Amino acid sequence: MIPAFGLPALNTLLLLSSATVVTWAHWGLKKNNRRQLNTGLLITILLGLVFYACRLMNTQKRIRIFIDLYSGIYGTTFFMLTGFHAAHVTLGLTM
Repeated sequence: MIPAFGLPALNTLLLLSSATVVTWAHWGLKKNNRRQLNTGLLITILLGLVFYACRLMNTQKRIRIFIDLYSGIYGTTFFMLTGFHAAHVTLGLTM
């Protein structure tokens, strides 16, 4: 079982925080406040990098414990979803 608290809760908090900060940055853009926009985007990128690092740690932990590519549909689904999500976060950080 994967516990609900700990790293998964931290990841959720990071995602919600980054969504809030990018919204704040968007308000800065609409108000033509360059400083608010840049600060919000920088904080969002930093939160995204921390989230990405936590996801990598979580994935490595799951791989070591019980999941491999040949562990059936659960392992396949886990790696597919994790890979797509990593691509999404990487693209967001790059943009």
